[in-house]
Amino acid sequence: KPQGSGKEAWWVVVNEVMEQIVKQNIAAERISSEFCSMIDDKNLDNVVRDYAVQHISNYIAYDTTSDAGTHVEVFQALKKVIQDPTNQHNSIPGTTLMSLVVMSENPSQTSVVKACFKQLDNYLRHLLEGESSASVVTRTSAINAVGLMQIEQYSPVLTQIIQSDDANASVKLSSIAALGDLHRSSTTEDAESTEVSALLLDIATGNTKFKYAAVAALKKLQN
Repeated sequence: KPQGSGKEAWWVVVNEVMEQIVKQNIAAERISSEFCSMIDDKNLDNVVRDYAVQHISNYIAYDTTSDAGTHVEVFQALKKVIQDPTNQHNSIPGTTLMSLVVMSENPSQTSVVKACFKQLDNYLRHLLEGESSASVVTRTSAINAVGLMQIEQYSPVLTQIIQSDDANASVKLSSIAALGDLHRSSTTEDAESTEVSALLLDIATGNTKFKYAAVAALKKLQN
């Protein structure tokens, strides 16, 4: 761990070294195992572990030569670090969840990422429903992730958050945005999507601090 006043510069160096390893595919046969070891190593500073998540995720996101079963070790490490109780008040679970979203954009990994979110269902439900002691940052990251992944089973939970008078403001704002993402470009006019549209319209035409978030979410539904 860096000591003294120069540690910010040290993190820049660490970040750059990781980026070059991934970009140049240095010691390719060891990249996955070494980065997974860093992610799992609680003796390392959380900044390093967070960087490791970001860079190994980018490595997979832009890997156009591997099939869906190539990076099993990495996905197992990512699921583990997301659910680790000791990480719920640092940035790592949120970074990892959003990294999974990025990896899903790689066609060869889309099905694997969707499977990961299914396996994380119990964790995510407890988190979204406020039954976990996780930080607001971790909770909002999870809300953003399920919205971007368009996992419709979480729509009722997000609706409950929005309608709750006790919900944290940041959590409520993220839930409004996530509902817009979750139902964006919907081709079906079912009862649920109609209810979501009505809820967002009610907020958008009201006089609350959430109205502009609701307006933005409605635009996603209409595109």
